[in-house]
Amino acid sequence: MFICQKIRTMIKPNYKNGIKVLQFLSSLALYASIAFAVYVVGAFIFTLNDEGELISTWDVEISEVSTDFQLTPLSTSIDDPKLIIDKGTIQFSSDTIGYFLLKFIDAVIVIAAIIYMIILLKRTLNSIYHHHPFSIENAQRIKYIAILLMVFSPYCLIRSLIYRGYIINNISIGEKSYVDFFNFSSAAGPNQLWLNLDLNLQSLITGIVLFVIAEVFRVGVLIKEDNDSIL
Repeated sequence: MFICQKIRTMIKPNYKNGIKVLQFLSSLALYASIAFAVYVVGAFIFTLNDEGELISTWDVEISEVSTDFQLTPLSTSIDDPKLIIDKGTIQFSSDTIGYFLLKFIDAVIVIAAIIYMIILLKRTLNSIYHHHPFSIENAQRIKYIAILLMVFSPYCLIRSLIYRGYIINNISIGEKSYVDFFNFSSAAGPNQLWLNLDLNLQSLITGIVLFVIAEVFRVGVLIKEDNDSIL
């Protein structure tokens, strides 16, 4: 019995130290995310006031490496489109307010989701540190993180389709053609260019796993509270 008590007293400080490290890292991540958000907002404001341009890149797939792709802007909203073959990307710049808003809203949504997930993680760690790990609140926090991760995957797909449509409607590749989105039967041919889609299946799978864990966690807490009330 004495040995067991001794082991518990040795483990407890190490357990709290580990949680403290995780709390510090989550706080650091939160401050870094907020600083990055401020930087992004400042960069957008500076670019608008300075009448600058946003330079964007998008991943592409080329079945046959060729320098015959002549990229031409179809509207004044696109400047200097380039096909960077060695990196497999299309690069272009734009100074229109519509494109600025598109990029700004995209950045705000992603950064806000990251900050909210870090806040949920911090609250969960604080609860664990104060010896309240098994609670409905923690189960809900894990579930919210899981939902955000699952929603992020279709959001990435929708974002990809929007950017893909923007590129196709504003950049011509001469006699070559873009691969149709619904053409899954074959890869890009010699005269075709495939604009990659960002599906982000990793976040979807991680979200599903976390959601199941959160639900098991919630049911376990309810069973524990029910047993405690009977006793």
